[in-house]
Amino acid sequence: TETTNAQYEAFVAATGYVTLAERRGPDEAPLGAAVFDRATAQWRIDADATWRAPLGDGRRPDPNAPVVAVAYEDALAYARWA
Repeated sequence: TETTNAQYEAFVAATGYVTLAERRGPDEAPLGAAVFDRATAQWRIDADATWRAPLGDGRRPDPNAPVVAVAYEDALAYARWA
């Protein structure tokens, strides 16, 4: 079942959960998420991409659209909470 951005945001607000993409790596840089680059037709990791801004450009997604840029462990944490 798809989970909306609004539903995922409620989970994060209630639990303080930090997704894998939002966590910091050993170099303290955000891990980010995969973004499809239409110009090159290739996937790339964007340090600014998270479920809050899946394209890495700071734009918030539609609250009613399915949440994206979440890892398996993020989805599992949400499912346990739900």
